[in-house]
Amino acid sequence: MCFFMLFMVQLKPQSLAMSHEYVGPVLEGQTVYVQGWFSLPYVPVRLNVINISEKDIDVMVKKEVLIHRPYVTHTFFWEEYEYPDTVLVSPVPVTIPAYTTCGAFEGRMYITGTTLPTDVKFTFYLENDTTDDFEVIVSYKADLAEVKRTTQSLVFSPAFPNPAHGQVSFSYELPPGTKGVKLTVYSAEGQPLKEAEVHNRSGTISFNTQDLNQGIYFYMFSIAGKQVESGKFIIQR
Repeated sequence: MCFFMLFMVQLKPQSLAMSHEYVGPVLEGQTVYVQGWFSLPYVPVRLNVINISEKDIDVMVKKEVLIHRPYVTHTFFWEEYEYPDTVLVSPVPVTIPAYTTCGAFEGRMYITGTTLPTDVKFTFYLENDTTDDFEVIVSYKADLAEVKRTTQSLVFSPAFPNPAHGQVSFSYELPPGTKGVKLTVYSAEGQPLKEAEVHNRSGTISFNTQDLNQGIYFYMFSIAGKQVESGKFIIQR
């Protein structure tokens, strides 16, 4: 007498595929290495999210920092918004039509000091079916060519994150004995809005931007009333 056993294997649904702007097609769970020097205020990784199904899908993304490092923050740009370091899951999905590539995702690593390699996992999944997902790991082994701007022996970082949402920060390093340093944020019309005095030789100054409208703002570091560094940043909601 013979017995036959039938095993039913439920295959994982797969509506998503991925590619990298330089690497090309990316496999599920693959690690993408980002190396070199970048002139932006952050180190980017740009991914194309591809809908390989025959229907429109609403896609979410989740961020998980696998290796935490000091002086590093991780944001991600998804469709039209940059979500700050504190946001781990996109608040709203992005709709990708059937058989269409969405090239609007970018992971961003901001560096405000010397750091070591760090890894981040991004998981893209369907809003109505979390089992239909695609994971990719980004391993940052890069640095910024202009992560800091130096004026003589004064060192300042650009505003970060930029665009800002609820908070904007600035890092600095000062030589011994430096006094009378201020950081001021101005409106596009030149009106001073926020100000902080710098007392330590190095550190980070953060401003809450919840009370400011969307738009372009300027900042200035000054010593005894004289400008030594300036720049601009954007606030988005």
